[in-house]
Formats: sequence, structure tokens, C-alpha cells
Amino acid sequence: MGELQAFLIAENKGPEAERLTQVGPTDFFGLFTENALSEFQLAAHIHPARGFFGPITRAYMDGL
Repeated sequence: MGELQAFLIAENKGPEAERLTQVGPTDFFGLFTENALSEFQLAAHIHPARGFFGPITRAYMDGL
């Protein structure tokens, strides 16, 4: 989980990622991670953008 959080922090797609940055990687998938992931999904045009790290988002990230 820390790798996902570090990625979201590095991508810094908006205010939710900034909140996650303030907390830092925790290895806990909580509200900050969910919101930052949802924000990233919106920016990357991944739908649905619900902050769920499922197969669509995993496939997108594997392609980066």
C-alpha cells in the first residue's frame, strides 16, 4: 500500500493528493488514500473514479 500512496503523492493531481502528502505513506488504505486515488482516476479518465484500486486502475498503472 505504501507504493500506491507514494505514487499518488508523486503524481500530486490535486488537493486530495496534497492531504495524503501531509500524512505521508502509511501502508493503511484509509480515506486519504481513497480520495487521492479517486482524484487520480478522474485526472487519468479512469471510470468509475471511486477510489477503488481494482483491475481497471491496476491495468492502467501497469501500463505506465
